[in-house]
Amino acid sequence: MFIEEPFLHTLPLPSILVSGVYKALYKYFSTAASEALDAAESLDLSREEACHNLLFATVFNSYGGFKKLFPGILADVSKAGEKLHQRLAAEIRTAVAEAGGEVTVAALEKMELTNSVVREALRLDPPVKFQYGRAKEEMQIESHDAVYVVNKGEMLFGYQPCATKDARVFGATAGQFVGDRFVGDEGSKLLQYVCTGPTAARPRHPASGTSSARARTWWYSSGGSSSWSCSSVTTLSLSRLEKIRSVPR
Repeated sequence: MFIEEPFLHTLPLPSILVSGVYKALYKYFSTAASEALDAAESLDLSREEACHNLLFATVFNSYGGFKKLFPGILADVSKAGEKLHQRLAAEIRTAVAEAGGEVTVAALEKMELTNSVVREALRLDPPVKFQYGRAKEEMQIESHDAVYVVNKGEMLFGYQPCATKDARVFGATAGQFVGDRFVGDEGSKLLQYVCTGPTAARPRHPASGTSSARARTWWYSSGGSSSWSCSSVTTLSLSRLEKIRSVPR
């Protein structure tokens, strides 16, 4: 730490140290992400700027995933017991075998237990615990007991674990790791209260979703497998930076 602080956190590293690798990645993204770059151009963004931003977002989230999320998943699974390990191994091997021995998107979607394990790890310890933003219009946010009126222009701050460990939603085991929490019909109903990334599926609330394929891919590639985190507005606990008006339900 004494060496890291003065040498790595005081002055920026010269770009020449990574420019070769960066240029190679940029070249790959400029080809592989052509569809996304076309969409960027339609929004009046230059192709070059969009590619640089896409590359940054990918590397940043990958770094955060491997440094924070991946070790957390491993820790939770390692403490969950042999029974869960056996169920995970059987599910993953079966799905991959059915896909011809390859880890495909279709195979990922068949791994219900593995999906649940990743979501449960994200629920207990989300990599991004804080969210804040300024209201663009007047709105109402519901909790279990009240409706909070938010005026346009007011600042909001949300602390993720207040929602993801809500005992009224997740029961007496809200603070514990339960690998198969989101498995089956009853478990799938809880998915509306968690969101682990940008998704196309929008169950009941606009803040909920169903995508954790990237995290699951990391999990599989290690022999077993960010990042965003948000939560359902019905369970989101907000701490207002300015006084908020509470309207009893």
